[in-house]
Amino acid sequence: MRSTPSPRFASFTRSSRLLIAGAFASLVLANPSAHADGLIELFPYPNGNLTTGSGGAWQSWGGGGDATVVNGAARFEDTTDVIRPFPAVLGAPGTTASFSFTLSIAAANTSEGYEIAFEPSSAPFGFGNTNYGSGFALGFDYLDAPAGMSSIQVAEGSGVFSTSNAGNNIVQVGNMTTGVPHTISMTLARSATTTAYSLFLDNTLLRSSTFVINDARAINSMEIDQAGAAGSPAGSALIDDIRIVPEPGSCALLASGVAAFLNIRRRRDNS
Repeated sequence: MRSTPSPRFASFTRSSRLLIAGAFASLVLANPSAHADGLIELFPYPNGNLTTGSGGAWQSWGGGGDATVVNGAARFEDTTDVIRPFPAVLGAPGTTASFSFTLSIAAANTSEGYEIAFEPSSAPFGFGNTNYGSGFALGFDYLDAPAGMSSIQVAEGSGVFSTSNAGNNIVQVGNMTTGVPHTISMTLARSATTTAYSLFLDNTLLRSSTFVINDARAINSMEIDQAGAAGSPAGSALIDDIRIVPEPGSCALLASGVAAFLNIRRRRDNS
């Protein structure tokens, strides 16, 4: 028969329970593997070809060239065009998500031009199965920028970047220092008619606007490519620490996890 704990011990047990619950909450928020959906990509692969080293998690888009894993980051240049699918986010009105990654551009005003696109896509990956019109893309160093800087552009559900940008709703929103890792982050919220976003560079707001998601697949893949002119010997970019998190999903996971833990402890204490 289990003895009844003393009031002092019972108080300690309650305090311990709250401390452990708080620690659990912190763990869920801090541990990328705790998020059931979205994408956490830290590039923990061997140096070399990204598609091979990732075990096929990253794949060629449209027969494009590979990226290269370099000490826990991915380098893309010249012919790079790779894509990684992930569980869809922003699938219905009322859902929100946060996107972020770090990016460093080796040299500005080269003939390269780098695109990072979030889009509805499905295998086999290529133009026929990719809907850029329901996506959101960022371009870096596509247009002329001040010396020593790399330009940042946004394509709001309008198609792909090109050196001419003809026919695309592309807005230049800022610049970043070359050779320095910068944090690019976005918050997105889908309503019944549009998806609103806010784009930040190192926590500084660059632009808030909207685009439209009208594809049932929602945002389920991330494409990284160099889509400028022929490769420049000086041109390359490094990307790392990609995080795509559906916010309601993470909050629900946190609440259910803490509630389950407290419920188990309560049943044990009352037995």
